[in-house]
Amino acid sequence: MNTVNESTTLDYIKIVEVAAIYTDDADKLDVTFWIVHSQNDEFTSPHNGIITLRLSEFIDTLGFGNQDIQIIATQLIQQTVTRRKDNEGNISFYHIVGQPLGDWIYENTPFLNQ
Repeated sequence: MNTVNESTTLDYIKIVEVAAIYTDDADKLDVTFWIVHSQNDEFTSPHNGIITLRLSEFIDTLGFGNQDIQIIATQLIQQTVTRRKDNEGNISFYHIVGQPLGDWIYENTPFLNQ
């Protein structure tokens, strides 16, 4: 029996600025962003915060250096993403246009889609 794994949007996250980039370990390329998040896409009751994303969970980062990560992180500034939870409890991130975040990064970062 096939079941569709539906997801529920937990919140909306607008990425405001890069706070820090951690490239100490090639397997763990983390970017911390200043964000505004809200329970709705109109951001009627926004809250400021921070979020750290491990880019290797979204895209293949093998061989990337600090400059590569900076370019990718900059592409995410002013973008809105949703944090979703599926019926199995897994959390995932999607660009507001509905694409998984990794797909959006590949399509919108010039040196990744060459």
